[in-house]
Amino acid sequence: MRVSAEPSQRPAQAGELCTCGRLAVLVFEGGRFGDTGYCGRSDGGDRPDGVCVFCGDEVDHAHYWAAEARAGRDGPVVEDGEAQSGRCPLYRLRLADPLPILAPGSVRRYDPAADRLARAPRRLHVELNAIVDDALRAAGRPQLTAEQFDRLDVGHEIAAEQVLEELAAHGDRAAVVLAVNVVTESVDELELEELADTIWQVGESDFVAGVADHWEQTDPVDRPLLVLRHLVRRRINPEVPAAIHRTWWA
Repeated sequence: MRVSAEPSQRPAQAGELCTCGRLAVLVFEGGRFGDTGYCGRSDGGDRPDGVCVFCGDEVDHAHYWAAEARAGRDGPVVEDGEAQSGRCPLYRLRLADPLPILAPGSVRRYDPAADRLARAPRRLHVELNAIVDDALRAAGRPQLTAEQFDRLDVGHEIAAEQVLEELAAHGDRAAVVLAVNVVTESVDELELEELADTIWQVGESDFVAGVADHWEQTDPVDRPLLVLRHLVRRRINPEVPAAIHRTWWA
């Protein structure tokens, strides 16, 4: 898409970003928020992973605004029951630029580490879905219909919460076994019996040794995700990154 510049705009330079996180094609100069990139698309940053590149929250900044509410500060404008969060409070034209200095009394900086536990089920939920998707691709099978995906997605969302409950009640190893069993059942339901058996064996193995030093270096809440990534998903799709956290989650 070609977007022509106007007097208050200039063509974007390499590395300059839109508020959605994509590379910008134009930069609006000055104004209330300073120089702001624009990618030429108006989908609000429809990212596959649903994560804001600037602060690590989900793109709707639900956790950010929830933290604001807990602190007694005003949240975003709400229209038709949905928060209109707009640009990320930590947006900057280049990721390497200094973080914005927020005025006293304005929204605080979102701290991804503070919400790691609250967001763990979502990370695991996404990984469970991704494993099934990779398994279907590897087997040369068609992707799920919308109805099939919705059913699987709801099941995985519930399962992710149950895995974290298992972790709190019986520890990280028990939580890993439960997470592996969830994937085994999902793959088995797709009639990929051989792969399901291979995945099930991960839960029976010494999976702590299988992820080596990563186990101790990983927060217990993310150890089920760690094992699924290294010993299940990457065996199905070796191109998947080994790191379970993107740089803005670390």
